[in-house]
Amino acid sequence: MRHADPTGLLDLGFLPASAGMADAILHLDWSKEATHALNLLRPALSLCLSSSFPTAIYWGADLRLLYNDAWSPILADRHPWALGHPAREVWADIWPIVGPQMLQVVETGKPFSVFDQMLPMMRHGRREETWWNYSFTPILAEDGSVAGIFNQGHEITNRVLEEKRQQLRLALDEVRHTRPDPTEFISEASALLGHHLAVERVGYAEMDETDTFAVIHRDWTDGTVPSLSGALRLDSFGADLARALRSGETIRIDDALDDPLTRGDGTEQAFAAVGVRATIDVPLIRHGRLTAILFVHAKEIRAWADHEVTFTQEVAARIWEAVERNRGHAMLRESEERYRLLLDASQRQTAELQAVLESMPDGVYIGGAQGITIANQPALDQLGFATREELNRDVGTLADEIDTRDATTGELIAVADQAFTRALGGERVVRDVIVRHRISGEERIVRSAAAPVKIDGQVIAAVAVNTDVTERRRAEANLRLLNETLEARVDEALAERRLWVTIFETSDALINALDHDYRFLAFNRAYVEAFERHTGQRPVVGASLLDYLPEDATQRSALARWSRALSGEDVAIVEPLAPTDPGSRHYELRLNPLRDKDGQVVGAFQYAIDVTQRLRDAARLADAEEALRQSQKLEAMGQLTGGVAHDFNNLLTPIIGSLDLLQRRRVGDDKAQRQISAALQSAERAKVLVQRLLAFARRQPLQPAPVDIAAIVEGMAELIASTSGPRIRIEVDVDAGLPPALADANQIEMAILNLAVNSRDAMPDGGRLGITAKYAEIEPDHATRLAAGRYIQLGVSDTGTGMDEATRLRAVDPFFSTKGIGKGTGLGLSMVHGLASQLGGALTIKSRPGLGTRIDLWLPVATALPAAPSQADHPTNETSSGTILLVDDEFIVRASTADMLEDLGYAVIEADCAEEALALVTEGLRPAMLLTDHLMPGMSGTDLAERIRAILPSLPVLIVSGYAEEEGLPATLPRLVKPFRQAELGASLASLLAPT
Repeated sequence: MRHADPTGLLDLGFLPASAGMADAILHLDWSKEATHALNLLRPALSLCLSSSFPTAIYWGADLRLLYNDAWSPILADRHPWALGHPAREVWADIWPIVGPQMLQVVETGKPFSVFDQMLPMMRHGRREETWWNYSFTPILAEDGSVAGIFNQGHEITNRVLEEKRQQLRLALDEVRHTRPDPTEFISEASALLGHHLAVERVGYAEMDETDTFAVIHRDWTDGTVPSLSGALRLDSFGADLARALRSGETIRIDDALDDPLTRGDGTEQAFAAVGVRATIDVPLIRHGRLTAILFVHAKEIRAWADHEVTFTQEVAARIWEAVERNRGHAMLRESEERYRLLLDASQRQTAELQAVLESMPDGVYIGGAQGITIANQPALDQLGFATREELNRDVGTLADEIDTRDATTGELIAVADQAFTRALGGERVVRDVIVRHRISGEERIVRSAAAPVKIDGQVIAAVAVNTDVTERRRAEANLRLLNETLEARVDEALAERRLWVTIFETSDALINALDHDYRFLAFNRAYVEAFERHTGQRPVVGASLLDYLPEDATQRSALARWSRALSGEDVAIVEPLAPTDPGSRHYELRLNPLRDKDGQVVGAFQYAIDVTQRLRDAARLADAEEALRQSQKLEAMGQLTGGVAHDFNNLLTPIIGSLDLLQRRRVGDDKAQRQISAALQSAERAKVLVQRLLAFARRQPLQPAPVDIAAIVEGMAELIASTSGPRIRIEVDVDAGLPPALADANQIEMAILNLAVNSRDAMPDGGRLGITAKYAEIEPDHATRLAAGRYIQLGVSDTGTGMDEATRLRAVDPFFSTKGIGKGTGLGLSMVHGLASQLGGALTIKSRPGLGTRIDLWLPVATALPAAPSQADHPTNETSSGTILLVDDEFIVRASTADMLEDLGYAVIEADCAEEALALVTEGLRPAMLLTDHLMPGMSGTDLAERIRAILPSLPVLIVSGYAEEEGLPATLPRLVKPFRQAELGASLASLLAPT
């Protein structure tokens, strides 16, 4: 078929009048097609083009391809070229598979279908492994011959590949459980991945300590390429590639001879030397360092698919996780086996070695009568438990499951007579028992040593150490049988001694022994190296420990613990290597006496383990717990004080408003006016107290904006000087060009004044009061615990009495004061601290008794410049006019506010809820302004403002709020804080009604 001349189109009568593939088929040259063939093709092609399912027709002797719009994505970049071309040309890459299937349909006239068929198809310039379900149905001519093939297909590549990936995941999980050895696991996992991706080599390389060589302990190959076991210099494969791997970037190279990462500097030869043409390299970055690489190698050019790279990354993560966990278990088992062998050898040799190895337990568990709370892995393995949680049950129930019998008589041991139970009763018990594994049923002989754990003489728990002595008991029996000649006994003793020496010298623990004169009897290599690092000298057997130590706290500490052990006491302590050095490493020290065959103490030995990191981790955990407790305490107090302050503001509003009106109207005689003035002053003091409570609770109403801190400090200097008195020298130090801070100017002024008053009171005999404002950039982990960024450090310092550490830690607690009863509320610093936190900053205190105090307020730097000074009119005595819609659910607050408004000259329409106010406006009320409380039952004030402004868009709105109810309160809505006087109310209304 050829494309027809548009002027000579042949209307076949079966094509829909639409664009897309129907239009393209219409433009094909049908002039050579016989009429009977067109009549035969018409219904099939009509069905094909009207179907929404991918459908194609292979027509004529050449099986030329016709297809609908839904089929075109299957062709990928072969569309639209493929239209009208023979199937052999269109599907040249998969013709060896689909060709015989189509020819079978043509020859037999029978339909053909296949499921889960893999087709290695070229798409988008690369060969992809694709999977399909499709069918070929013959289109029969009148004589029964096959005129064409009707084809429908559905791609299932994603499902098949995901099933294969899931099978590989399951296989990896199985290998992880059956191959605990890391090297064996890596080999099995690499083989599984290699078969899955059909590559020639997969391996796992670990970087050496120099970060230079990638060490491959074992890799997998398909037999056509050599193994790369050994060490390879990473940079030899290209500096750019090595740099990318060290940065954590996964490498995908389709052709090592034509890739920017591998061109030049001889890197092509390096890849050729190891038989690699294409690779995927997935790096493992730990603590910022390249630790390991999972690599996949192909010896031919390979266009890697995205899903292959993604799945390789997933497998790498699984391998790393399993390798690290299995390696950790292997290291633990190796360490425990080393300790067990050391203990066995020492028990068969001298009493000194016997005592050393008896201090190195095998299985260990700790708990009480209600269950075991701590257990190591050997303990679980001995008893047959999979998890530690299974042990956290009643001890009697556990004893029935474990089935413990006496190792000598074979009799079952009752729960009350078992070593752990007796230890809970206060006894120290050592006995050999036969323990049956609760799952496998295997019986082992275990030496069970149990002791009580006491605090203030009370038993709080018990600890048990179970050492598997099955092999030792068997060895003892064998030794008795072999005890026929002196030569056999000597050979056995020498072999055991060599075994002990090997274990003793390879232990990471610091082990040494002294006699009564503190002379060295023995020590291992680890002790010698640590001793030389600390003292600069290497110990010598027979020399005195005291000759190496200066006469200071270190020597006194060493003498104290060794004297206890030499007197026959078992000692277990944790202390620093150098008590006077704060940075010294801490060790867990266990000292035990050495006894001769008659039981006399002839010396002592020490077993030390570095526990510095463990103690640091415990300290960090304690700090975090303390911080959490403080946060919870402050949150609870904040909720309480914030709620009380909110209610108190609602009570103060009518009190202050009414007293203000009485004073303005000159009600009563002079005595009555004095009483009104006194009451008003007390109410104002209560208002200030409430503001401080709200500041502490971080619920004070703030209007953060860019603030010129320098101007505020310089403007308050004169006021602070006048209130501090002549005996106090005021010093102000403000950085030039200080950027604005994001803060509330009024609250910052109050904070500076509070801090200045505290400093003044701390200097009854005079001194220096300093105020500083500086720019600071805070890095992570700063003492303020603020996020890294730009801040203004506003400080107030004095040379007064100062505070001790206990007082400093409580300084910001609410109602805590050092000024005595009646001389302070204890809310000043609490208010400043709450203000700083509410503004996104912090407060820090530095103080020492007799040297003074410095308090710094850290405020975030604003991103905009301060606004120009407001030109709003100041409150005047002039009356106003207009109708105000007043909404408040508190009657006394609403009534008091209405009186103030009427006194100002406004007409007032009251509503006790937002719903009533909305109804009034809906029915036609057109007030000059809306004055509404924020938090009310039902609809809030801000919701009311939004609903009314939908009706009256230009209506001025003033929100009245008792505290910082930020949620749902837009910053653009003007606010008036309760309680308020008539003048404050009038000023707020005037600023809203003033023309702009």
